[in-house]
Amino acid sequence: MIASVTEQPFKELRSAIQSKDATAFTKAYADLTDACNSCHQALNHGVVEIRVPNPTSASDLNTNSMPRN
Repeated sequence: MIASVTEQPFKELRSAIQSKDATAFTKAYADLTDACNSCHQALNHGVVEIRVPNPTSASDLNTNSMPRN
């Protein structure tokens, strides 16, 4: 199920990165995020919610200099 839901959004994201198109990147990233969340809902894992990081929210940032595992 993962590949069928994320294949196209990943292609669009890759294309936006390669073409350095910020507008296309923003849309592709949002589409990928939506695809992930729809899969989580379909599999009854709705508690797992992917969201775009908010630079003003410390909870969305790794404020520690140590890498996350």
